[in-house]
Amino acid sequence: MGCKLVLICLTVGAALNFITMGISYLVSFLGHAREVREISQQYLETGYGVIPEPPIFFEIDPLMDMIGGLNPILSILIIVVTTSIFEEMIFRKLLYDKLIVFGGKVFIFVSSLLFALFHVNHHQLLYTFGVGVIFAGVMYYTQKVSYCILLHMAFNLSGTIALHMQEMPEEVLMVYGVVYFGLLVAGIVFITLGLLSVKQWATFEPAQIEVKKRMDIFLNPGMIIFIIITVTSMIGGAMYFAGS
Repeated sequence: MGCKLVLICLTVGAALNFITMGISYLVSFLGHAREVREISQQYLETGYGVIPEPPIFFEIDPLMDMIGGLNPILSILIIVVTTSIFEEMIFRKLLYDKLIVFGGKVFIFVSSLLFALFHVNHHQLLYTFGVGVIFAGVMYYTQKVSYCILLHMAFNLSGTIALHMQEMPEEVLMVYGVVYFGLLVAGIVFITLGLLSVKQWATFEPAQIEVKKRMDIFLNPGMIIFIIITVTSMIGGAMYFAGS
């Protein structure tokens, strides 16, 4: 079951990351089209204008690019071991203890949302929410944070390996690409089978405390401050990398 969940996480992460790149490309393309119109008008008026380079679809996440520049062993210690333990203890164990009284659905959604915002990076927002749902689901149905930590470590390890694969010879990259594609296909199969049988196992215990409005969970000083800090950091980081 653990291997299936790892493959599902890889597939969900890859799919949502692809969607994120698509959205970023669309935004960049619209901006590029606007610049081309302006420069074309300038050329008609002055006879001078330089068309900017078109955007590329497979945009490199600046944060991931920096991590890829670290020593592989250091990357594993920080990203795979330390980060996985820290994030799971906070966003699964601690939030489970605090939110489970509101029911499993509330815990899974809020935990995943805060986990995604915590990464303060719009490139990672969608896929961290997606895999966060899986991690939180594992926590809810097993109540064992150790399983979440191991799953998170496996997911982060795959990402760390992918980052350092960029330095490998072309032949190695081709083999890696074939293996990775095979893992994604297997993940799609497991996701499909899971969706077909979801009604048989996806049950939630009734909440101990009913909330009249779901937004009440977010309308408290701690949540408001956390959301403001993470969203502000996300916008600031995007502006910094865009200007660099």
